[in-house]
Amino acid sequence: MAFGLCFPAAAGAVSQGPVMIDRLGVQWNSGYVDFTVPFSEPCLNGVIYFDITTDAGKGALSVLLTAQASGKPVRRIDYSTDSQGRCLIDLVQL
Repeated sequence: MAFGLCFPAAAGAVSQGPVMIDRLGVQWNSGYVDFTVPFSEPCLNGVIYFDITTDAGKGALSVLLTAQASGKPVRRIDYSTDSQGRCLIDLVQL
């Protein structure tokens, strides 16, 4: 059984997986995640960001925490890059 969370579709989204979480954290209103394998596209500060003030961001944090706590890989993560070079989650699936 797969569990996932979708965000509004973004043009040029990159899809990766399965991947294991290396770092997962929160700073101010932003969550961030990094994996044990390199990203397909360069990401500012080497992480993928998500906004934890939104329902979608809270859902992403929940899925990512579940993966980290259970030691399971993230089956799929889609992300896109904004104009500042930040990678932003579009979809995360456990």
